Amino acid sequence: MRSNDSRNLELKIRLPAVAGAFYPATIRRLEEQVNALLSGAPDPPETNRLLRGLILPHAGYVYSGSVAAAGIKRLQHQFREKEIELLLLGPSHCLWFEGASLSSDDAWQTPIGLVPISKRSKEFFSDIVLDIPKVHQEEHCLEVELPFLQIALSDFSIIPIVTGEIDPQKLAEEIQPLLSNRTVVIASSDLSHYLSYDEAIEKDKSTIESIVEKDIPQMEKTGDACGKNPILILMRIAQQKGWTPELLEYKNSGDTAGEKKRVVGYAAIAYWEEPK
Repeated sequence: MRSNDSRNLELKIRLPAVAGAFYPATIRRLEEQVNALLSGAPDPPETNRLLRGLILPHAGYVYSGSVAAAGIKRLQHQFREKEIELLLLGPSHCLWFEGASLSSDDAWQTPIGLVPISKRSKEFFSDIVLDIPKVHQEEHCLEVELPFLQIALSDFSIIPIVTGEIDPQKLAEEIQPLLSNRTVVIASSDLSHYLSYDEAIEKDKSTIESIVEKDIPQMEKTGDACGKNPILILMRIAQQKGWTPELLEYKNSGDTAGEKKRVVGYAAIAYWEEPK
C-alpha cells in the first residue's frame, strides 16, 4: 500500500487527522507498534468458515490496539494474499448530521502510504448515503483501522462510511445487496465510556451478549457503544446473510494503559459465513 508515484498529485487524497495522537506519526514507530500488537495476538485456529465481518475498537493503540489486533489477525489469516474490499462503518464523533457520509476521495493516506477507495464505492451513494467531506476531515474512527490493515493485508480497497442520525435497518437494507463475495464489513466502535472498571465489565458484558446472541431489539434498547448504529447495521446485514458472530477479545482501558476509575471498553467480534 505504499506509493510515491507522481500520479498521486492528481488524486483526491484524504490526509491523516490523528497520526501522532492515536497512533505514531512515523513509519518506523508505527510499523513496530502494529507488528508487535499483531504478534502478541492469539494465532487463529484453522477453520473452514469464511470471515465476513468484524467489530473493532478505534481508540489510541496503547488502549485498544491489542483488541483490534485480535480481530485483524483473523482477517490477515484468511486474506493476507487475496484482493478484498473492506466496507468500513463508523460513527461521527465530530459533527451531527442526518444520514451517512461516504468519502468521495480517491485514497486515504496514513504514514505508511495510500489506501485506495474502492472503484465500486459510487454504487453506495443514495438518498441517505451522501458526500459530506467535512464529516471525514477530523474523524478518527475509520482512520485508526487503516495502519493495521496496511500491515496485515497486501491488496485491499475501502468503502469508508461514517454514520450520523440514521435508521440502521434502512441503511443495512441498502448496503446488503451491494456486498460482493470479496467484501468484508467492519463496524468501528468502542463500548461503554467512563464507567468504573467493574461497572464497565458488567455493562459491556450485556452489550456483547446482545451482539453474539443476535438480539437486535436488546442491542437497540440497552447496548452501550459509541458506534451503536454501525454495529446495528452489521447485525442486520448478518441477520439477512446468516452470518454467525463470535467474541474474539474483550478488554477495557483499565486492562491496557489506563486507570481503573474511568475506563472505556473494547471488543473484537467476528462474523462468520458457515460452509455450505
